[in-house]
Amino acid sequence: MPDLAKLLSPPVIGALVAVAFTVSPIPLEDAVKFGERWLGMQAPAQLQEMNGIPNKMTTAAMGFVLGFVIARCASWLRWQLLRILFAYRGWMFNPKALTSKTWAILVKILKGEGPHRTFEFQKTLPRLPVPSLEATCEKYLKMVKPLLIEEEFNHTKEVVNCFQKNEGPKLQSYLQQRSWQKKNWLADWWYEKAYLACRSSVAINSNFYCICSEIKPTCLQLSRASNMIYHTLQFYDLVAKGKLPVLLVQNLVPLCMDGYKNMFATCRIPGVDVDKLEHYTDIKHIVVHRKGEFYRVEICASNGDYLTPQEIHVQLSEIYQQTEEIDEEDINGIAAMTGQNRILWSNTRKAIMEDNFKDAESLSTIESALFLVSLDTAAPKDSAEQARLMLHGDGVSRWFDKSFTIVVFNNARAGASAEHSTSDATLHSRLWEFLQTNEKYDENGELLKSASFGNRKVPVPQLLKWNLSSFQDEIYEARRNIQSMINDLQLFVQPLEYGKGFVKKKRMSPDGYIQNVLSRKDRNHQTSLRTISSLGLCNG
Repeated sequence: MPDLAKLLSPPVIGALVAVAFTVSPIPLEDAVKFGERWLGMQAPAQLQEMNGIPNKMTTAAMGFVLGFVIARCASWLRWQLLRILFAYRGWMFNPKALTSKTWAILVKILKGEGPHRTFEFQKTLPRLPVPSLEATCEKYLKMVKPLLIEEEFNHTKEVVNCFQKNEGPKLQSYLQQRSWQKKNWLADWWYEKAYLACRSSVAINSNFYCICSEIKPTCLQLSRASNMIYHTLQFYDLVAKGKLPVLLVQNLVPLCMDGYKNMFATCRIPGVDVDKLEHYTDIKHIVVHRKGEFYRVEICASNGDYLTPQEIHVQLSEIYQQTEEIDEEDINGIAAMTGQNRILWSNTRKAIMEDNFKDAESLSTIESALFLVSLDTAAPKDSAEQARLMLHGDGVSRWFDKSFTIVVFNNARAGASAEHSTSDATLHSRLWEFLQTNEKYDENGELLKSASFGNRKVPVPQLLKWNLSSFQDEIYEARRNIQSMINDLQLFVQPLEYGKGFVKKKRMSPDGYIQNVLSRKDRNHQTSLRTISSLGLCNG
């Protein structure tokens, strides 16, 4: 069913009113007289002098303007009402109340049937509210009480009460002013303090991964990689054109979709004090990595269309052949620098950019790519081994600063490794669901035949050149450091008999459920696990 709100746009309404005015049997002068009586205004002299039915063109023009203005006002009112309705939170806590049911009906009417464009509702999303000073202090005391003995808690309570009377009100007013200037007063601080200002390695500490289903649709590495690259480009195209449907809670409340803007062509650039996120525009290439070598791969044909899976397969086959004879001991280890301490990596990166033009160009090519693809030589036997390799690889096969890297192993198991500050895991889970839903193969695991294959020239992958002889000590130290982190990591994949569906049926948040499980004290070691975000739960 077409969206009524989109069909009745201001130009369409204007055109309909223009036609109505033109074919209407009621003379325009009668409408003008009615308007004079209703508005209490005097019509222009030109209209007063009109006798009979005026010129059809004039009538149509007036009708179009009138209809356009009315539709514009109605559209503005619709967005304002949606903004007010989306600020309502009662539906989460009391969904069966009459107020919540009435709210749902109004939202459904004003929202329209859809499908809704990716960023259609961004301007209607409510601002992040600023909690009152009293509520903040009360919540803080409630949070620390289980962690303190009675004497410590009483002292903490005195300090909080003193803060609430003295510094608190002034700081609260600053926070309120910030909320007027920014739609989300917390977002910038959160990204900086939680991610970008952290000076330790992003590898293992903050990056995350996703893995494919145990059931592989093919056993051919290059076929699966080609298909996944192609469908990732289709997903990117939906985002770029705003055609990816907005996510709706209970098919009513839109979620913020801003995170999709930094999913592609984005890289975390190291800094001495704080990192920054660099987003690139008009990018038409990806970077493919195999055995330490990086290749720039153009993803568009001469006519601007994306390459087909078979054309991408030709490119990957060329990379595979060129790297097959490379010895593992001769692998270029520059990627290990992205898993190094951020200050060291920042200083080394700056020196590399200034030392050699080719090195700077190669770095820029990787950092600006839509995304990275790693054709790993490993062949994990189970999900646990795959998860570990997905998270860190061999230390030199992941560019940890990149927004995400699609990893396809030698046995066609696949997944992705992602940098956390660029986007959240929920976005990548949607991408991964899109990929696994759309990838298809023939009975032999080969790519499906394309009618256009062979009709156009496929761009040749370009090997990125490096001259890193001056930085071998830094790269060696980075490789040693990342290998130490890998050896120190214990990662297990535990299948459960239930998933997030079961947890939600118990009226609990899956994220909060996992956080609480991890936060419980270990009976043997009497220690608490430090948590930032929860583990993933599958449907069920």
